[in-house]
Amino acid sequence: MRVIWSGGAALASSDQLDRLVSFVRDTLRVSWRHIDTMEKDDELSLLRLRTKKYELLVTPSEKYILVVLHDPGHAL
Repeated sequence: MRVIWSGGAALASSDQLDRLVSFVRDTLRVSWRHIDTMEKDDELSLLRLRTKKYELLVTPSEKYILVVLHDPGHAL
């Protein structure tokens, strides 16, 4: 997985970005495997992950994976 664009205080260091990319990659791998065992013809189109601090919205496709990391407590 290659990062095309990242920004914001949450991803200030490359170490944080590397950990996030690994987390998303591993989570998608497990999710795809389990979806396939539950529903053979189903697919993953949106994955929403919530932690105490952040919310991640992941939209995987064949070529690209879009990940939005949102801090619900931070107003725009």
